[in-house]
Amino acid sequence: MKPNEIEQESFRIIESEAGNHGFSQDQWIIVRRMIHATADFDYLSSIRFHPGAIAAGIGAVKSGRMIITDMEMVRSGINKRLLRLIDLVEGNRAHPALIIGLPVGFVNASESKEQLLESRCPYITNRGRKGGPAAAVSAVNALVLGCRHLG
Repeated sequence: MKPNEIEQESFRIIESEAGNHGFSQDQWIIVRRMIHATADFDYLSSIRFHPGAIAAGIGAVKSGRMIITDMEMVRSGINKRLLRLIDLVEGNRAHPALIIGLPVGFVNASESKEQLLESRCPYITNRGRKGGPAAAVSAVNALVLGCRHLG
């Protein structure tokens, strides 16, 4: 099979196994890609979207805003950095268009995501310990690749 055929078959399987998921079409494009990247159907129940998250993400992509990643976040874990970013946002010292906060781990991962859920900044996150670079990158890819379908 060609790569695009594998992807399409994977999406068909995900659609079949997910069943009636209850996400909006815009949300589903992101969640489906996250499941595809991680093979983890738990995102069906754990993912959380700020009401303005998708519009903010699409607006940022379409207007050519930079997507900033912190390599230290990848090296040392996103948890502490996410907490710091939330503090900066709450202190009105940072103004990201969207925070995709999906740290993985046993220490501060759940706690940082719970704090993000209380943020006024648009976010895409999930509850619990699961997350990681594959989930975060897939959410960004869904926004970038799906711009023509989303919003």
